[in-house]
Amino acid sequence: MTKHSVTALTEQMSSLALTNEFTDVGILTQGFSSTKQIDLLPLLSEQFAMRHNRLSALLHLAERNRLQFNKMYGYTEKVNMNLKTFARVLEQVKECNNQFATLRTVIQPDPEEKINLFYFVMVPNDGALAHQPLIGRMVIPIGYPQDPPVLHLFTRTCRYNIDVYRGREGVTGSSMCFDILRRSVSDNDGGWKPNYSISCLFASLMVAVVSINVPQQYGGDKIEYVSMETLAQTKKEVKQCYDQYRHLIPQVPTIKPVYGRAVKAQDLEFGDLLVTKGEQIFSSSRWFSIQSDRNQENKVTACFDLSKLKSNIVFSVVLTSDPNDMVGKNRSTVLVRNGVTGTAAKKRAGGTTLWYYHGTPMNSGNTLLQITVAENQFAICLLDNSENVPVHKMKRILHGDAPVSFLTKHQMGDLSKTQFKLCIYIKVKGEKTPKYTIPCIPMDKGYVL
Repeated sequence: MTKHSVTALTEQMSSLALTNEFTDVGILTQGFSSTKQIDLLPLLSEQFAMRHNRLSALLHLAERNRLQFNKMYGYTEKVNMNLKTFARVLEQVKECNNQFATLRTVIQPDPEEKINLFYFVMVPNDGALAHQPLIGRMVIPIGYPQDPPVLHLFTRTCRYNIDVYRGREGVTGSSMCFDILRRSVSDNDGGWKPNYSISCLFASLMVAVVSINVPQQYGGDKIEYVSMETLAQTKKEVKQCYDQYRHLIPQVPTIKPVYGRAVKAQDLEFGDLLVTKGEQIFSSSRWFSIQSDRNQENKVTACFDLSKLKSNIVFSVVLTSDPNDMVGKNRSTVLVRNGVTGTAAKKRAGGTTLWYYHGTPMNSGNTLLQITVAENQFAICLLDNSENVPVHKMKRILHGDAPVSFLTKHQMGDLSKTQFKLCIYIKVKGEKTPKYTIPCIPMDKGYVL
């Protein structure tokens, strides 16, 4: 028998079941006299029967496709999905794909035409997994939409709640541990509800992927930091998974970068950074203020060439009121920072340090990094060196698509009387790294959102 694609099958069923073409004979005879209606009934009944037979044949073909859930994937049960539900799923998949700019997720039907099976790619924007393809499978269960879709993420992320049930690809449970992947039993339990959409599901999961906090059933959230070892392992896992499943996944649309806007700024004149061993802190040569752009001296910038940054080097950029406090241990310290693993933090005076993921890891090679503090922003830009132009003419891509933090009074408190320094924190892991230099490139302009 000729193979029908899911798309072709859907179009044929939609023309019969989801439009007025397949309708009641009484409606078709409206507007005619009773005598004319009697004359039309045999013809209309014949057309109705023909359409019913066509629909039955298509449903039979759909049922055969449903039964193709084979032992390879562990789906051997009969899957029932009525046309209305099937159309709803396809419409929601289309809706999710159309929102790629915000959801950063693409879904496509199974290439082997298993009607309840879809493959997806998620592309986070922040943290260790930023700009990496996370590959997985979505299964629409018998009880959908009362029951949530079943998701199996093939890519190992080195994050507990995401990887906790990894290896359960052959059963009907999701491989991730999040409330929205369980059927709701009360109004406020965070579980799946029948009125939720597939876009809603993936939006919730993406928030979890890019959040540094891991929800716990008891005792609040747990912070999950990214170590240099975890970063290296994650890159290997992503590549291995992509190589294994690349033939099943949809094509990911081009992600448009957010470019920085040039502003006048003074270079902080760090000079080249000589990296030796252990921990080192390089501070800017002078103090400056924030929340005070009227004075040109308070608009500052610095640029570094990280193209040869080794995988065992911890590199962090820290805007701090205390050059001896890089993580906000002291109650009075105010700081904003971002590091090589894409892990950022900020702290107000008297507050606690809040950690979060921001942007891509900084040791991906060929990285020119420019930091700017101006217009109440602490912004980091990556220089786009793809066009083979001089450094000063390169476009600036905003790291993380946004400033690391805004520096307004609302965000950071009143800092009009507080002085700051920009610091570079470096830590060498291991004893075998030879001395080498991180070049500093002088700049006469900064770049912000």
